[in-house]
Amino acid sequence: MNKYVWELYLKSGGQEVVEFFEDNLVNGFKDEYVDKISEFQRVYCAFDDRIEWTSTQLKQYVALNKEIKEKTIIEENELLDEDIDYLNLIDEALDYLWTDCSQDCKNDKEVFENFIYSIEYNTTYLAFIYYDCVIPYYFFGNYNVLERIASDFDIELPSIPPKKDYKARFFHYGEICKALYRYRVENDWSQFELLAFLYDFAPQYIGGIDSYIIKDLPEPKSAFFIGGGGDNDDATAEDYPDNITFWQCNPETRAGDMIVMYLRTPISSISSIWRSCSIGFNDPFFFYYRCTYIGQPVKVKRMNIKQIKKDKVLSKMSIVKGNMQGINGVELKPSDYNYIVDKTKVKVKKLEYEEISIDNDYENEKAVEERIIKPFLHNDLGYNVNDYVQQLNVPIGNHNNTLIPDFVLLPRTYGGKHIAYAVVEAKKSIKKEKELAEALKQVSSYASLLSAEYAAVASQEGIWITSDKSHFTDVIVEYKWSELNSDNDKMYEVRKMIGKSS
Repeated sequence: MNKYVWELYLKSGGQEVVEFFEDNLVNGFKDEYVDKISEFQRVYCAFDDRIEWTSTQLKQYVALNKEIKEKTIIEENELLDEDIDYLNLIDEALDYLWTDCSQDCKNDKEVFENFIYSIEYNTTYLAFIYYDCVIPYYFFGNYNVLERIASDFDIELPSIPPKKDYKARFFHYGEICKALYRYRVENDWSQFELLAFLYDFAPQYIGGIDSYIIKDLPEPKSAFFIGGGGDNDDATAEDYPDNITFWQCNPETRAGDMIVMYLRTPISSISSIWRSCSIGFNDPFFFYYRCTYIGQPVKVKRMNIKQIKKDKVLSKMSIVKGNMQGINGVELKPSDYNYIVDKTKVKVKKLEYEEISIDNDYENEKAVEERIIKPFLHNDLGYNVNDYVQQLNVPIGNHNNTLIPDFVLLPRTYGGKHIAYAVVEAKKSIKKEKELAEALKQVSSYASLLSAEYAAVASQEGIWITSDKSHFTDVIVEYKWSELNSDNDKMYEVRKMIGKSS
């Protein structure tokens, strides 16, 4: 953390935020706490319903604050003891919370549900008791924001546990507290300075909502099914086209992708088509784990389940044969999605694709990404899924952002600036010099923005590589995939340029 920037923040109002957290956590929560947390959340949370739910939980907490104060486990003077093992104290806090959440629960899954249903209440309660080492958690549905903060400020977050390991997901909260505790010790902060950093300074620094919600959506590459309740608020979400909503989906979702909403009983129909407004991600504290933000709903001429099952095309889909069970995040074939668009007579974007034939093995750009570029990165160049990012949202000043849609290799943040080793732009096909020139121009602008050493264009025909030494104007390597697969020297040459160094 840049100490000069931090001092500027403290002098320009940040110190008041530090004192706000100290006053509430040490002396007892006041009514102002609820409104202030909502104010912080509006900077980084695009889901209005969650802000309201957080507010509801915190109002209940403030109302019970006197009772909770009497239950304090750790005396204030004890927390000031330098000999206390705070990491061990966090473990003690989580054990206490686990026991508290376990009441009337039959298994780990129910304990976890109990915890996350009121995660803001539960963690605020715990932070009041262990105020010098435990954080109140206000990032539900925004684990992507926490990850972005960690990336930009070199905070090493623990790995997310598997979806079905509910106990590990519960205790993951404690591991986050530990990671943030280490960061505050590294910066010689109080716990209250850490909270001011986490909920005020850092979200504004990364751009808040604009750091992950894409306003100028790119062309869709995929389409996914999602499911909503036919007898609750899900059924009316499509009535608010300006709202952005948090939803269970596929983590492979990219900003701009098409989202087909199927409302379950009693409606049991395809009801609307949305756009994904963010990149898909995993949130360990969201029960369904896999999620994205969606918006721009367009109502369709509804197709109920009977019509779907009788339809000559849709009835052949596996999800339909499975009676629409497990629908959230199921990917649609481009042809099936476009068929739904035509059948429901709705004016939304279709997916570009070509039918697979003898002369054409790849139906669209995404097929090239999945079947050529990703295996090439993994098997030949030594990268794993954590070594690159697809769709990197990069700030370019004055809280404006630009989306770098394809592959950013070895991205990192240095002094608040996003940089990368190389950028790869995917295209379905490059057959003409004009097509290559346009693709190179596009990828060169991305590479320059990220101060990359190399920029590459990859299509089903092959790969073209340029470097910063020629300002990305000259192609220094141009190979067909068949050449790379049959010639070790050529593969070595490419690997030396854009491969992951050991």
